[in-house]
Amino acid sequence: MFSTQLNLFVIIPAFNAERTIARVIHGCVSVVPRENIIVVDDGSTDKTRNLVEQSGATIIVHANNRGKGAALRSGFSAALKYGCEAVITLDADLQHDPNCIVQFVELLKKREDLGIVIGSRWRSGTKMPLDRRFSNSITSFLISIRTGQRIPDSQSGYRLIKRAVLEKVVTYEDRFMAETELLLKASSAGFKIGSVHIPTIYDGESSHINKFSDTVKFISLYIRSYFW
Repeated sequence: MFSTQLNLFVIIPAFNAERTIARVIHGCVSVVPRENIIVVDDGSTDKTRNLVEQSGATIIVHANNRGKGAALRSGFSAALKYGCEAVITLDADLQHDPNCIVQFVELLKKREDLGIVIGSRWRSGTKMPLDRRFSNSITSFLISIRTGQRIPDSQSGYRLIKRAVLEKVVTYEDRFMAETELLLKASSAGFKIGSVHIPTIYDGESSHINKFSDTVKFISLYIRSYFW
């Protein structure tokens, strides 16, 4: 197993992920101890919970689907309680290769000033749909301007977040906007944000993002950030 030399926890928000969750957990075990893997079952109605319990990973169960942001907060709270020094967040649908966790840790060793490391998909030859590449480019450009830091893929959920960030930054968004909220508030709090290049695998999964409503929510959050 790769030695991270820090108490690193992996947080995986999962909703109806029975097809992939066991493989994601298996991939993480090669990098972090099994007991350091926290899966937040966000109201799944399939076999996700049973598969996580069989895997031996730590599980947190939401009785109802509350959204990715709420799932991440539950995972952050548990990791802090267990004494984490940093967390890795990644999706349950196999779009994020667990082996890349090593790259996040290696960058943090070189750049101890970083509070967050984001997995950037742009130079990895991914098959991301063109419309998503376009929208991600626009949002990443706007977030980079707002934070004063270069953030090439602000919508990537594959991240390393240090304990200091989790202790200082409080988010309130329950769904996908929580990840943007975290970046904006962390930057406002003085934390530096870096990135590593990662591959992302698309296998015909349907996106849970509503293009119109989530665009409106992004604009609203972006404007509100000037008044925090």
